[in-house]
Amino acid sequence: MRGRIKRRSMPLIIGLLLPFLLVLGPVPFLYGASWRLEGIPMAVIWLFVCIPLIAFCLLIASRLTDEDA
Repeated sequence: MRGRIKRRSMPLIIGLLLPFLLVLGPVPFLYGASWRLEGIPMAVIWLFVCIPLIAFCLLIASRLTDEDA
């Protein structure tokens, strides 16, 4: 029973918690930094880098959910 609960929570962790931490975790540090790439602040670049990472997290969560069905 305990293993099943842990297995059912994995898609939630990968699909919700990981993207949340990817986007909001480094933002306070990046907004305080003065780093720029071609005049674009690193915080904005990081948010655009997160888009495919979040899509990949959601794909993995979807595949894990389909395995449980």
